Amino acid sequence: MFEYLMPSLWMKSSPGTLLDRNMRSAVAAQQKYARHFRIPWGISESGCSLLSGDGHYHYFAFGIPALALHRPDEDRVVISPYSTFMSLMTGSYDALKICNV
Repeated sequence: MFEYLMPSLWMKSSPGTLLDRNMRSAVAAQQKYARHFRIPWGISESGCSLLSGDGHYHYFAFGIPALALHRPDEDRVVISPYSTFMSLMTGSYDALKICNV
């Protein structure tokens, strides 16, 4: 999700623009996916607990199938809180449903 929301960190987005629609669509897709699996939304690239042979943590591009250009063979999911918090600035959320409560 970070890649979809990152431009808004330095670019102003007006309602109805391509950037605004892109951000809102990405958040909506994440929320729909998370609701289906009953998990929090905010899935994005992140370090994960998989260690390399020399003991370093891996960095992996986690995501959802609807937004992915490449679907990895991995079925692991990591919720990155920074992605969830970044999506709050889009306004396309229900505060009570952030964690699909």
